[in-house]
Amino acid sequence: MTTGAERLTYEIRVRGELTDALVAALQALNLDIEQTANGTILVGVFRDQPELLSALQAMHDCVELVEVRQRFTSVPRDAGGP
Repeated sequence: MTTGAERLTYEIRVRGELTDALVAALQALNLDIEQTANGTILVGVFRDQPELLSALQAMHDCVELVEVRQRFTSVPRDAGGP
């Protein structure tokens, strides 16, 4: 759990076909899509675990979730601000 001072980046490895509609929905969730030789990795930045779980629930019926893990780079909440 974070203190609210930073947002955490997660990798979500999925299996299944990414249709155009699904890609649009994932982009609406602010998830980047990385195609690898071993499948698809979705990368997103979340403020807390409930926000991550909400995104996972939203894609649950569309693709098979294979793995979720935290990337050990964080983004300060006020990054890019004055």
